[in-house]
Amino acid sequence: MSKVLDFTTLPLTYTADMVFPYPWNKPKDNDYYKSDIERPLTREQIVQGQAILSDIQTLPRVLRYRYQKHYDNLLKESGLRKAYDFLYYRFHQQIWQRLLVINARYEIETKALLTISTRLSPDVSQYNRLFDLNDKSVKKLAEIIAVGFSNLYEIYCDKFTEQNNGEREVIYQDSIQTEIYARLAELVKGLHVAPLHYKAYCRVLKNRKKGKGKQNLEIRKVIAAVQRLVNADFWCRKLKAHRTQWLEALMIANMDVCQNRNPYASKQAIRAVQAQRLSNMQYLQGMDIQDVETGERFDLFDKVMASVSNPEIRRMELMAQMAGIERVAKERGDIGMFITMTCPSKYHPTKLRKRKKDVIAVLNSKWKNEAYTPKDGQQYLVKVWSRIRSAFNDNNINVYGVRGCRTAS
Repeated sequence: MSKVLDFTTLPLTYTADMVFPYPWNKPKDNDYYKSDIERPLTREQIVQGQAILSDIQTLPRVLRYRYQKHYDNLLKESGLRKAYDFLYYRFHQQIWQRLLVINARYEIETKALLTISTRLSPDVSQYNRLFDLNDKSVKKLAEIIAVGFSNLYEIYCDKFTEQNNGEREVIYQDSIQTEIYARLAELVKGLHVAPLHYKAYCRVLKNRKKGKGKQNLEIRKVIAAVQRLVNADFWCRKLKAHRTQWLEALMIANMDVCQNRNPYASKQAIRAVQAQRLSNMQYLQGMDIQDVETGERFDLFDKVMASVSNPEIRRMELMAQMAGIERVAKERGDIGMFITMTCPSKYHPTKLRKRKKDVIAVLNSKWKNEAYTPKDGQQYLVKVWSRIRSAFNDNNINVYGVRGCRTAS
């Protein structure tokens, strides 16, 4: 006789403090077996959660919207406890510290910001929110910085003129212009931009310590550098490049560039490149070129696509070059080698962890101390390759071939 089920009786609810007769039938400590009563947050946890939400509001727009939306969904569907656990354990302990290191590297320091704002303009403080500025705002900021450096250069020239009893000719001396360049370069470096001929200026400083060699920059080099500093277009290009690098570094720190998501670049960077290429193509399709002597007109787009500017043609030329190198190597009896160089683990923001069926990307704790960027990794490989070339030269080993690189998560 079959057993009749009584659906009027509620099923047994397992609570966290239930005692079981055998250890192997004790339920696992997860949310399924716990009671439906949610543990309330303490006052300190509530205050801490509000502080973390304030930190989220300082993030770039694309990250701020994502974290805020995920928090709101958790709060609505799973309750306050789950939302707090996400804020503290996932965002604050794992992601926030990485983002802080990136911001400290790309923004202006507080002391430098006060100096630059005082000498140039108070509006320069927008620099620390550069990742959220659109192109129009970046262009306006570039104009403010260019005007500030123009006024500052005139102030320094007038100051040195007054110190020399009003003799205007003194500012055309190399020593005076080098001193002006030094003061301007200090502010420019605070904006994460290297002025023109800065390496030559560093060599001048070394020569001054040694007491030999050139002690000053040539005036033509200083004037060339100043002409760029007072040019708004120059600053607009630099600010846009810095904005792109800053935002991509934040995406890398946020694990948006990893093996499980986008292994080479973030979605925002890929879309920006695609949009720029589409804009370039539309510009080329609307332009013609004309031969001045014969008067013939050609479609500029067709000429560009028939040149090495076409990625397909450029790839075919590279393959032909490699085939030619291989043919020469066979005739000479040389041995071809394929060498792969990579950076140490501290240059990688994530690392791979094997599971039973797949491989996942996890945070690399060694990376957050320095927050190395792809540019730092490229400089490291350049340094390693220079040492390899030196070793080849010391042992009279001649090498030839193709040296390439690719990004990796």
